[in-house]
Amino acid sequence: MSLTRTLLRTPHTIACIGRNYADHIKELNNTTPASHSSSSSPPAPFYTPTPGPCYQETAKSKRLPWTLCKGFKTFLPVSGFIPKSLIPNAQDAELYLSVNGEVRQQDSTALMLFGVPKLLQHVTGVTTLYEDDLVLTGTPKGVGKVVAGDVMRAGIRVGGRDIEEGRIEVRVEDRVGGFGA
Repeated sequence: MSLTRTLLRTPHTIACIGRNYADHIKELNNTTPASHSSSSSPPAPFYTPTPGPCYQETAKSKRLPWTLCKGFKTFLPVSGFIPKSLIPNAQDAELYLSVNGEVRQQDSTALMLFGVPKLLQHVTGVTTLYEDDLVLTGTPKGVGKVVAGDVMRAGIRVGGRDIEEGRIEVRVEDRVGGFGA
């Protein structure tokens, strides 16, 4: 079956919300925020970074900002555009991710500490959002390492049904030439 996907244009802003799922906060031994944290990063295919000066845990242990560690230009593969009609309630959808066929993350958006209206209020309080901009709502529990050769599959379900437009598959590749290449 062939499916024509509506592709996103390059977003002006990508707001990434941190610490928005309680179980993810617990698995990383973090504290629950009183308000939201966010960063932005550009979209691209996924590559593992060449060893270098920035890894999230190292930066955090030195009390350094770790936004850069999440903002490599290759760290945000996204699916095609998903019409709102396919997700009538953003607080009632299931997000999932598998690596090499093994489920790593699978949780409901109902578990978000801060719902979509609150997140949009927060983000638009500090920046203007335009058509095709992205607001990422946080990470469910189940983070883990990926290495070159791994195949990640992710998607979204509503009412137990996969949203075809939201499916994505990415093969992890080694990044050649360091961070700036």
